[in-house]
Amino acid sequence: MASCGTQENSNEIIIKKPRGRPRLSEEEKLARHDSYAQALKEYKRNYYHLKLKGDHECGLCGKILPDRVSFNKHQRESKKCEAEQLRRQIQKLNDQISYIIN
Repeated sequence: MASCGTQENSNEIIIKKPRGRPRLSEEEKLARHDSYAQALKEYKRNYYHLKLKGDHECGLCGKILPDRVSFNKHQRESKKCEAEQLRRQIQKLNDQISYIIN
């Protein structure tokens, strides 16, 4: 009785060809992971440096801040800028009232 995939009269051994993509060795895996991690770290550093860093000047008090985060915090929490914002709002409302009255 013949088994599946073999012949009784033949003494040949059939070797199946491996399928799929070739697998990497452990050293190659680690090298690729390290280079990818380094490239990703460099990309993020450059991206955030371009987007967030730089001199930002406050339009209310004229103070120059080194990045966007400190600029936003300055405008939110600085008493001088808050007072200037309120003064401008009051001036704007006074202008609207005087326009309505006249």
